[in-house]
Amino acid sequence: MQGQVKHVKDRAVALAILIFSLVYLAGSLRLKVGTLMQPGPGFLPAVFAAALLVIAGVNVYNVLKLPPEEEGTGWRSHLVPIGIAATLIVFPFMLDTFSYILSAFIVMFFMLWLLRYKSVIGCMLTALAMSVMSHVLFGKLLKVILPSGVLEEFILRL
Repeated sequence: MQGQVKHVKDRAVALAILIFSLVYLAGSLRLKVGTLMQPGPGFLPAVFAAALLVIAGVNVYNVLKLPPEEEGTGWRSHLVPIGIAATLIVFPFMLDTFSYILSAFIVMFFMLWLLRYKSVIGCMLTALAMSVMSHVLFGKLLKVILPSGVLEEFILRL
């Protein structure tokens, strides 16, 4: 019975996020989007809204098509949301101490590890790739000022 109620709540939340992403996308398209080389004020909101829409659509599909899962009762099921929230709170403070790529790598690795994404090596490689790619995208292509160190300067010179 409790699993059935959770499944209904999952469906409602998934549909609400999908509707929110549609509204967010419509709102972001009211701003001037521009191009990749000369982004306007609506460029990043539109990109994020499109990504959110795709992810929300996949989530709705999964929630509607898959049978309800057994609810986790172990200590780890309670640790994951607390760990992710703590990591996201600590991340801005890490940027003062470490450079962007190292901070992003540590945060992404920890969150992927908490979510049990593949193996530890898989978590490391994914976190490394995502932190470097996000620095290249925002630091080099979009010219966003990010905290930098030796590694970031090297990558921006490439």
